[in-house]
Amino acid sequence: CVLSHPAAVALEEWISTKDFSTDERLIPKWHIPCDEEIHFANELLDIHFKSALDDLLRICQSKIHADQGITNKHLSQEVN
Repeated sequence: CVLSHPAAVALEEWISTKDFSTDERLIPKWHIPCDEEIHFANELLDIHFKSALDDLLRICQSKIHADQGITNKHLSQEVN
């Protein structure tokens, strides 16, 4: 834990003297994606996320997940 570090008290005192609201380097600069970047992000979601959600939905809709003896075997086969 950071608070258990020997210098934690001194660091907390030093940090409390700083006014970060006026330091522009610490203010987040948000990136607004262009259409091409949004399209690429959507392609990545379609490739990786959608298929995983489809698999999860199929597992949840089947009755296999309700049978305790089969659950672990079934889910481990889905991962492989």
